[in-house]
Amino acid sequence: MKIGPVGKHDARSTTIVNWDEGSHDGFISQIFLSHGVAGIMSIQFQFVMDGKLVLSDRHGPFSGNMFDVIELNYPHEYITGISGEYYKYEANNPHMRSLKFNTNTSEYGPFGTSGSSNDKFAFKLGKSPQFGGFHGTYDASGLQYIGVYLRPKTVTLLARGDGRQGHIAWIRSLSKHGSTISLCGLYSAGLHSDIHPDLYW
Repeated sequence: MKIGPVGKHDARSTTIVNWDEGSHDGFISQIFLSHGVAGIMSIQFQFVMDGKLVLSDRHGPFSGNMFDVIELNYPHEYITGISGEYYKYEANNPHMRSLKFNTNTSEYGPFGTSGSSNDKFAFKLGKSPQFGGFHGTYDASGLQYIGVYLRPKTVTLLARGDGRQGHIAWIRSLSKHGSTISLCGLYSAGLHSDIHPDLYW
């Protein structure tokens, strides 16, 4: 599920670049932010993918006079929300003015700058590990848009006749972050029987 992006950009800009860090199954372990009095210049991520640390491309110019590293306690800590401010008028500077990251254990930020000419945003992703990545745009002046991906927990219910009179076989699956918990059994006259739980990792 794609949420956003929010932000703005200068219509005169000829260097707008779209970026997307939600197309893989990596888990974020670090976030690197370059920022200054003008706002957020660039953002970059370190992922854990197949047991290896992988560095993403840098999204935006590395030109701010401040730099911060957010270290997450992977795999126990995960992102649950992001909020911030963006400049609501066209200008030749980074429209993403500030960013704040929430996890299930901590808050990081806000980074950047605040102002009365900014609009605020907040994406709250719930308490479960449903965060799926970031996306957005940048140009030569800095970060312009940002959004997130939500990977909601899914539940499927399948039912079919099992050949025995008055019985229906059923399977119920709950999937989250690649793990599936399944229950199966028989349904008869409003009663459940023969329940068999299976856990797959």
